[in-house]
Amino acid sequence: MAVLYHDPYEQTRTLGNLCLVSRHIQSLAQGLLYHFPRIYSYAGFFRTIDSRPELANCVKVMTWVYREDVSRFLFPRRDIPGTVLTAREDIWYLRALAMQLKLQNTEVLEFAPIFIDYNENDEDMLDLFFKHEIFKAFDNLVTSIMLGLCSRLEFLSINLEDGQEALRLQSLPRKATRFQYLPGLIHQRPEGFPFLHTLVIQNTLHDDPNVLGIGSLSFLWKSLPSLQRLIFFRSSTEQYPGQVSPACNDQVDDAEESLRYLKELRFVRCSRYDYPLPLPAIANLVSKCTALELFTFSPVLVEGGTFPPSQLVDAISTTACTLRQLVINCPILDASAVDATRLVTDLRQFTQLQSLVLDQSVFCHHHHFPDSDASPECLTSMLPANIHTLTINIHYPCNPMVDLVALGASVSNGEFSFLRYLRVQVVFAEPSKDDPLDVTSTSYEQNPALLALGARLSDPEWSLLAYRKEIRQILSKAFETTNVVLDVDCFRGCLYQPVNADDWSPHRVSTRFSKNLIHEEE
Repeated sequence: MAVLYHDPYEQTRTLGNLCLVSRHIQSLAQGLLYHFPRIYSYAGFFRTIDSRPELANCVKVMTWVYREDVSRFLFPRRDIPGTVLTAREDIWYLRALAMQLKLQNTEVLEFAPIFIDYNENDEDMLDLFFKHEIFKAFDNLVTSIMLGLCSRLEFLSINLEDGQEALRLQSLPRKATRFQYLPGLIHQRPEGFPFLHTLVIQNTLHDDPNVLGIGSLSFLWKSLPSLQRLIFFRSSTEQYPGQVSPACNDQVDDAEESLRYLKELRFVRCSRYDYPLPLPAIANLVSKCTALELFTFSPVLVEGGTFPPSQLVDAISTTACTLRQLVINCPILDASAVDATRLVTDLRQFTQLQSLVLDQSVFCHHHHFPDSDASPECLTSMLPANIHTLTINIHYPCNPMVDLVALGASVSNGEFSFLRYLRVQVVFAEPSKDDPLDVTSTSYEQNPALLALGARLSDPEWSLLAYRKEIRQILSKAFETTNVVLDVDCFRGCLYQPVNADDWSPHRVSTRFSKNLIHEEE
């Protein structure tokens, strides 16, 4: 659990004001402006802030301790006698606190049956992660207590899988309802939560391609008048016993007032596999975001036939006059199931777009059809004229270098006069121990895939550094008569692009350079 709250001391006020005008200063000042205590027990932390309201008012952000060190808690080790690394919580104290905050009402299932399967020890402490469904119910309970105690909370994460689906499918006199604690809290706060500007929705249900499954949060939307950022995290396709899927819908009529002022909409780590993406649902949601400035789509894995990049662009076309930043990452798009008509071919309707991040698989004909005689203008024919910052993700061994060279020629001829920054990220999958791409390797047989770069390495010894330098030479020559600043990264790691590019694997080497300046980070 990370708790973020502002330092009240007088000497930080000037620095805090500077952060309001510069994101760079804000990122550098985080350690001075905020405390980041690491807390290992919700019960212990809630006891503290329940007794100190002035401290509760300082809490800005809370995240799960169990997810920061998930392997430690999911896979407890007892190698050392007398030590147990499993996280434990006083669930009965949390229940009493929920009742004190009047979060439970008589219309929902009693508290005890929901946690009946939890494994208790002599101290009545519950062993978390004993059952996955119970963990979700616990998540729901803690989220509600967070909001109840921390009135100035700015960031909230809600798990749409609340751990009660199995109870709903049983023939019980009173079936469990979704989010049994949150509605009671909302009822007590007619003014809503004016400080809450970021909402993360985890595990949205994509069984129906036309549904995101957020209708179950209809009671919450009107309580978020200041919502600026909405993030869908770990969206997935679920299979349920007897083909009975949970009741989910997209009734977002109550959300229109909150969504009207939304600035950022992100879909991160979405997993669809053999099922189509919920593009109609995304289009419906985006159409209500009339002030949207940033849209991110970063799936973990999709099949080529289920994700047509061009249709995703069509789904967000209603933001053409407001969108300033667009991120589309799809590193594992199956080339065999993609045809040229499904690739992104035109973003010029986004007249306000200034920052663009694209995977090569989304637009590059040379990536999907390496033997074709396609024009090297996949990129230049698509880009808006006022683009300022461009990031292209190349997934080894494929690359769109011919398109980037063509872009350099276009900029040299006076096109894309606003372009000031080009970043190229070459991503390698995490290698096996015998993989020659391992940065510790000293030699290998010449890799023929490198020929796709347009130049053969002169030395058979190969590494990420050598690969990066080869790309740097090609790009520096292509952009040598321009003022575009180039940034080349080569790294190994995960197969999906995170929201923040700085969160990549530590096995990374990068080069930032312009035609007159070279700065290397090893």
